[in-house]
Amino acid sequence: MNIVTVNVGQGALAIVRHQKEAIIVDCRIPPSGDRTVAYVKEVMALALKDYSVRGLILTGFDNDHSEIVGASLVLRKYRPDWIMYPTYYKDSDEANRVFALINDEVKKRSMSANPLAKISVRVDQLAKRNLRGLSDNFEFELFSPHIEDMDCSNNCSIVLKLTGRGMYVSRTSSPATPKTRDGKQSIGSLAALSSPTCSPPRIMARKPRATRRRCLTSLRTRY
Repeated sequence: MNIVTVNVGQGALAIVRHQKEAIIVDCRIPPSGDRTVAYVKEVMALALKDYSVRGLILTGFDNDHSEIVGASLVLRKYRPDWIMYPTYYKDSDEANRVFALINDEVKKRSMSANPLAKISVRVDQLAKRNLRGLSDNFEFELFSPHIEDMDCSNNCSIVLKLTGRGMYVSRTSSPATPKTRDGKQSIGSLAALSSPTCSPPRIMARKPRATRRRCLTSLRTRY
């Protein structure tokens, strides 16, 4: 299992690969005037060559994790089987555009051989934290969001442990990627991936606690 973290400036985009399957985590692509746009597209094309994209995980609907250009590229070019996002409503123009795109792609692909499934997740609404049937080669364990913590958009983010099944690879594209005690590898927070002393492996989309306390986002359930 290996992880490709793409430098998109202020934002997040990562690709997790294992045994010819790939999961894309977040989809921030810089503005069209930024010279890194071509770089990001090239990295994605190279990283996903010969891989089947099983899913797109949007850890949240803030612009630095989810925006219309990146979402369009992933959904229309790489055509994942499903898209996962936290069960909450982000009241912003960009979030509304992204969700309109998702609904449009679900409708367009509904009668095709490769329909797009929407997976809205919240821990307290699930019987078990382990999510089944999403991939042959990955295991998914959900830790967040939970209704008791959802006081702002950052606290509504997905925290998910993503583990590769089967074959163990001793080195990944990110040398600092943490390994679990049983030899499996899991994706960590995008900031932590560059640090050899990172915390336990998780996908995280949270800002520092002081920032979270300042969030005043009005939240409603989004289905």
